[in-house]
Amino acid sequence: MDAMLILATFKLGEVVISDACGKRVLPERLGQCLRLHGNCDWGPFVKDADKASNNENAKKPKGKIFSIYRIDDSKKDDGIDNKFYILTEADRSRTHIILPTDQ
Repeated sequence: MDAMLILATFKLGEVVISDACGKRVLPERLGQCLRLHGNCDWGPFVKDADKASNNENAKKPKGKIFSIYRIDDSKKDDGIDNKFYILTEADRSRTHIILPTDQ
């Protein structure tokens, strides 16, 4: 993904995309979801308790933050093959964009 300016509520750090995710997810979708993540929209799969934790962590300089999005949002398929994760490290040095199978 080419460099882009993302205005975020919290520091994203270096954005690292796994090879597998880069091949499966369109660059436009990656950018769209990275903007959502940076603005505290954690995606449709994050449970309410985790949303509250993410919201608190986003206000602090520490605490992991994660989001889960559909690869293709036009398909309302909620299976693992249509999901990817965005994870910001607690120290805000990096944000990883990965597939569930990358873990």
